[in-house]
Amino acid sequence: MNKNTKKTLMAFILIILVIGVGYASLRVNITIEGTSTIKNNNFVIKLLNVVEQAGSVTPTKKATIGTDNSSLSFDVTLANPGEYYSFTVDIENSGTINAEIESFEKTELTTEQQQYLTYEVKYQNGTNVNVGDLLLKESTQTLIVLLKYKENPEEYPSTSEQTLTFSFSVNYIETTKTGESIVRTTNNSHAQVLPNILTSSTNLYTSLNPEVGYYNQTEWLDQVSGYEVVSITIPVVPGDKIKSSSFDAANPLQPSSKGIRVTYLNDDTIVKSLAANETYAEYSANGYLTIPEGVNAICIPWWSASEDNWAYIIS
Repeated sequence: MNKNTKKTLMAFILIILVIGVGYASLRVNITIEGTSTIKNNNFVIKLLNVVEQAGSVTPTKKATIGTDNSSLSFDVTLANPGEYYSFTVDIENSGTINAEIESFEKTELTTEQQQYLTYEVKYQNGTNVNVGDLLLKESTQTLIVLLKYKENPEEYPSTSEQTLTFSFSVNYIETTKTGESIVRTTNNSHAQVLPNILTSSTNLYTSLNPEVGYYNQTEWLDQVSGYEVVSITIPVVPGDKIKSSSFDAANPLQPSSKGIRVTYLNDDTIVKSLAANETYAEYSANGYLTIPEGVNAICIPWWSASEDNWAYIIS
């Protein structure tokens, strides 16, 4: 790359005013700012589609993207422990050049602040932002921002009023790198073809066409106990690490339990059908399921068809 390489900088700047009223309220103002140098419209990265997460407090000013599509700001007060404000925002590379993260900076919470405050900016699949992460041309990644006054603070703010400043900035640079080329095959009759290029941010639920049905111990079922079970069945290789929203989901048939039945296959032969509690136990311990030897497909079901569902191959 030469000295004229185009870059896009996005800075997440958090200012918190803590007022000692009762529990000590947290008043939060965030500005996400950015600048872009664009030449011939071939390196275009912008913010799109802010979606507030269920359960968030009503903000004074909801998260709103600026007219330049490279800034975002909101204003919210967290008055009591347990309250939070969270939203997702898409980063879209609508240009013709692949981008990667050249560098990023993050201000960490102090030991005291960690006692009562959670502040996270991650990809929607729960993975951290890292140097070298790709944002391929004509593709989108989704970040999730979370600010939370902890449910049971180990301590409360030491002063009745203080101003705190945090930042999270990401510098994208154009790259010739591409995502992982996927060459995986299986003769499974329900397997769906993976995208040609797979990155850590590829949501397989939304990039594929989920079917109604899933494998139990012996066969493919269209529904169970009146529920239409939506699933994807994908080619995998041993060692793949799979994570999904359904692995930690509450079971509507057994509300006291979590997890869902997941089936490992070799072509059309069932190798192992994990019970819901087995799926949940491995996922909660490791953050993913690891594909074992002798398996070339996995069936991942959900309890309902929803855009909130997600599944990723993270290795």
